[in-house]
Amino acid sequence: MMDDKQLAAWLIEHGGPVVRYRTATELMESSKSLNIQKLENDMLQSPQVKTWLERLVPPILLFKEPLDRTPSVLKSGIMELHGGQPTRLENVFGKLTDFGLKKGMPELDRRTLPYRKWLSENAERL
Repeated sequence: MMDDKQLAAWLIEHGGPVVRYRTATELMESSKSLNIQKLENDMLQSPQVKTWLERLVPPILLFKEPLDRTPSVLKSGIMELHGGQPTRLENVFGKLTDFGLKKGMPELDRRTLPYRKWLSENAERL
């Protein structure tokens, strides 16, 4: 049976980019033999992470003036945050968090800026 260190080493050796990154940053003590920046870059370039990052496109939040015929719930922009579609912020954030992405990662911060700006400007009316 493997101990924790052996299991972590096995995950680093055999896991995909997300598993390697999360193992190195969450399960292992810091090690000079691991290049965390490379592991992070590999994780960010993995197909599943790229797919979910690309879903962070807030179409309604980017428009200043909704169409007059747009229902009020859509005008509010809340439907960009909440709902069952894979492009809704709550769903994308759930996946990206599972993949190990967090505040301070430039690509995530850049893609979430419109949402964060909209939330800070509209928090009181929600």
